[in-house]
Amino acid sequence: MRKLYLHIGMHKTGTTSLQNFLERNRDMLTERGFLYPAGGFYKTRAWATHMRPGHPDLAQTHAYWKSHIGRHLDCQPDLDVIISYEGLWRLSIGKKQEQRAEMLKRCLEGFEVHVILYVRRQDLWFEAMHNQLVKTNKETRTLEDYIAQTQCHGMAKLWPRICFWRDHFGEERVNVRVYERSQLKNGDIIQDFLGLLGIEYAPESRPIHRMNPRMGGWALKAKAAFNHLDTSQPINRLVRDLLMVGQRVFPPESDAGMPLELARKILNEHQEDNSKVASYLLDRNDGRLFYDELPEDVPYDLKD
Repeated sequence: MRKLYLHIGMHKTGTTSLQNFLERNRDMLTERGFLYPAGGFYKTRAWATHMRPGHPDLAQTHAYWKSHIGRHLDCQPDLDVIISYEGLWRLSIGKKQEQRAEMLKRCLEGFEVHVILYVRRQDLWFEAMHNQLVKTNKETRTLEDYIAQTQCHGMAKLWPRICFWRDHFGEERVNVRVYERSQLKNGDIIQDFLGLLGIEYAPESRPIHRMNPRMGGWALKAKAAFNHLDTSQPINRLVRDLLMVGQRVFPPESDAGMPLELARKILNEHQEDNSKVASYLLDRNDGRLFYDELPEDVPYDLKD
């Protein structure tokens, strides 16, 4: 049966860099027996949006898949398929989980589905999510207030999120990877992902520029202050881009990241869940999911 590799995130685990790599190397992937659909990220996002919690058009999901993605896959029936969108991680949250799962399976009918997911340590994940919101949107809350008030806590509970995918696609069809340099192949998300597909990595195929770099130090503080102003989205993007250019010219001296006490509190809250994932899903006798030590003052240095 034709295989479909469904990469579902989670958010802030190098997804932008990976998707950009797949987009830029579609011909290379085709030569190695894989199809990454044209307009892959954008069409997949539009399709997955129909299934997200609270969206009114769940019934239209299959029709969108057939007309915008499925017919493209049918044109090259001899190739296995790669689909990547971190928003699929949300399907296991909220009401109508079973309906969304059944709709997803209906869309992917006829494929042997293999789910690939990367998990990130929760303190680093919350910090990265807040950083992204300040950088690209109009987030004005401090990191501490964001964590206290955000509705994203369910997304950080790894055990129930992963069990959702295992329950619907099978234990042997869900590959859980840990987003830490020490646990990625050669410390790199792209090489790690390609390794799962059995594709040899070629350095010349990698984009020159880092995708979706984090904003830090003085630039992040300036953007957070600017977000209090009532401005349009184009102006917001312009200021973001100018600050990112300025950050390259005048790199921040330091980026304090998350206070150590708060990081420990978050990890204590998720310790039981993380231990289940490590013990039952990754067969680790030590029960440790994340091996990197809790940093004292420097934030995690991975691509967001």
